[in-house]
Amino acid sequence: MANRITRKDLKQPDEFHTLSWRFIGFLASHRREVYLYSGIVVAMIAVILGWYLYGLHYESSAGEMYARAYGSYTRVQEDQQNSDSTREAVGLYEELVKKYPSSEAAILAYYNLGNLYYSAADMDKSIAAYRAYLEKSDKSSMLRGLAYYGLGYCYEAKKDYEKALKSFENSEKNTLGTHFKIINYANAGRIYEKMGNVVKAVEYYKKVSGDDVDPFMKGLMKQKIANLS
Repeated sequence: MANRITRKDLKQPDEFHTLSWRFIGFLASHRREVYLYSGIVVAMIAVILGWYLYGLHYESSAGEMYARAYGSYTRVQEDQQNSDSTREAVGLYEELVKKYPSSEAAILAYYNLGNLYYSAADMDKSIAAYRAYLEKSDKSSMLRGLAYYGLGYCYEAKKDYEKALKSFENSEKNTLGTHFKIINYANAGRIYEKMGNVVKAVEYYKKVSGDDVDPFMKGLMKQKIANLS
């Protein structure tokens, strides 16, 4: 049989209501503190939400500008003589990295600027763009090997062979494909040859081997080795 509720029980205060009244009393006596901390919490939530929405808009706007720039960039690749497309692509990429410097799109823009400046024979700007990409990009990015590759050619054009060699070596280290590694071996050999280091040049030319090596390149390496030996 269930326990009967006595008159004494009815007179005892309900625990939930007791706690509720105590809480209300606490709020009433600490009204200013409650308002202050509540305002801080609401402000923090508003800041976090606002920053999140701003980030979405920021990346979206940067992405739209990158898409426009990339359209011009592809036209440059199709027709190297199209100076109008080159200027348009460079202008849009430069505006992008200036207006949205922290965006993911700006990081890619630096890499493409490096290529465009190199095509325009502006080695200093090309080096600056490639280095900016390498500084800002994720270490696992597959484009890092290509950025170092571009740097190598820039430094070679400036006859800074030490930096060119280091760049080609970094390109080889950041490249997964065998074919591209072989190209970097050939590049390193060429730089050593220009530096007058015949032994190292031959060593790297000999690395350009394997069944997947282009027959023309393989023949060229044999000829170089013969000439240097």
